[in-house]
Amino acid sequence: MAHLLIIRNGMMMSQAKTVYDKLTKIPGVVFYLLLAGFFMPTLLDLLHGPWGSEKNAHGPMVLIVSIVFFGIKYKQSAQSKQLVLQPDYLKAWFFIFTGLLFYIFGRSQFIFQFEVSAFIVILLGCFLLKHSWKSSHTMWFAFFFMLFMVPLPVTFVDMVTMPMKMAVSWASQAVLFKLGYPIARDGVILTIGPYQLLVADACAGLNSLFTLEAMGLLYLNINQHQSWLRNAVLGVLIVPISFIANVLRVIILVLITYYFGDAAGQSYLHGFAGIVLFVSALLIIMGVDSLIQRWVGKTGRTEVKDKAVTPALPERQVVASVLLAGCFIASYLLAGYLQPQVNHAGTVPQFEKLLPEHFAQWQSVPALVPQVDLTTNTETGNDYDKPYDAVLMRSYKDKSGHVVMLAIAYALQQTQEIKIHRPEYCYHAQGFTVARQVPVTLAAGTQQLAGNGLLVRRNGRNEWVQYWIRIGSGFPRTGMDARLQLLKESMKGHVPDGILIRVSSLIHDDAEIPQQTALQQKFLQDMLGSIAANELPALLGSPDATSPLNNK
Repeated sequence: MAHLLIIRNGMMMSQAKTVYDKLTKIPGVVFYLLLAGFFMPTLLDLLHGPWGSEKNAHGPMVLIVSIVFFGIKYKQSAQSKQLVLQPDYLKAWFFIFTGLLFYIFGRSQFIFQFEVSAFIVILLGCFLLKHSWKSSHTMWFAFFFMLFMVPLPVTFVDMVTMPMKMAVSWASQAVLFKLGYPIARDGVILTIGPYQLLVADACAGLNSLFTLEAMGLLYLNINQHQSWLRNAVLGVLIVPISFIANVLRVIILVLITYYFGDAAGQSYLHGFAGIVLFVSALLIIMGVDSLIQRWVGKTGRTEVKDKAVTPALPERQVVASVLLAGCFIASYLLAGYLQPQVNHAGTVPQFEKLLPEHFAQWQSVPALVPQVDLTTNTETGNDYDKPYDAVLMRSYKDKSGHVVMLAIAYALQQTQEIKIHRPEYCYHAQGFTVARQVPVTLAAGTQQLAGNGLLVRRNGRNEWVQYWIRIGSGFPRTGMDARLQLLKESMKGHVPDGILIRVSSLIHDDAEIPQQTALQQKFLQDMLGSIAANELPALLGSPDATSPLNNK
């Protein structure tokens, strides 16, 4: 009888241990499920925002790879007993609250960099609710790799992408010309036969380099090379490898267009060329790695050391899950409350009617040369590549024969990520070189507005450009000024509108710049004088909010 009792007690203890083990696992899964649900609105915004454009289409792929790699690394570390089931609550809640502050600021101010970064920081906090701080060292690369899914700032991408596009365009044209194809290059525009192709950001931009660097580092981590020299050499070589892959992609698109027409080049084959980009880059990385292996030595793998496992109390894990859910709900509601109100009822100015074709001594004339293009999007709303609701481009000539080109671009809503494109980037994108950029002061009636002057060149065409940008009640000169102005407007509780006013003239040499500056100033004064006073706020902002040299 005593023997049966011992057996029964042993079975009960075994069953209790099984139930206990299951209880300790369930809250850990709940942490990640809560986090996934918390960031679902962010994911949807990304898919309809930056990840919805071609040049950021790598974002979902990096996200999927990050999650899969995190799961695989977690399972491997658990099987090798490198994960200690001993929560570090102090560090866990520090990272969670820090991440929530990032989230609230990023979501309320429409800054995806903060919002997505918050996901990584909070994920680390959730991990520490289950495991020790030392356990996170085993998972460090999984957390680091997720940084590659943080969208890059648009201003930074625009600044860095142009030199890369120029280099890829030059290399593609040089290769095809050597192969005997009738191809010519004008900046980032390739002309082959009867077709013209603009090398876009997606074909040769920083985002593709960023993604390929991520894939290369993932390859290094999976192979677990012991040689730091080998890792460093291959990590550095990923940059030229991605450049070669981008050149191959552009060459493929050019040849598809040349042999099958423009429609074929813009069809599903365009996406196929993107697949070729990553496949070719991966094959080159593997080939280069094999060569480095012969030089440095064979691959080694790190030894795994077993560590003690200390289970956590399940009731504490359940309490942590409830607290985490409450924090997520409160943060989401607070971020929504702090978001500035979007004015959906605003009206877009009709610049064709607002600005007469004849005023003072100026008469609208056909353009002598094509102006640097602006984009508009009136069908599906503003996005990252088409941020404007209305665009007007005209050329005016005075009685003396002087010609001034005018471009106006208006957007009803300005946010941190969807805002007015600065003209210097537009000129760069269409093959111009910005030879000079200086701050200027533009007189508008009794107001003095902060603006910029640009001297741009391309194939013998010299152009002197002056412009101002208005965002809400401010006139930012730089990208940082624009971000600060948007933050200032957001703190007032609303999403501002924005407008770009650009005037330019062709010149023969730099000595004409002072004369053209005065001519353009005269044109702007005459133009503003021809517009009704009640229509001027669309161009100059509210009179009471605009002070001399705003945001100088």
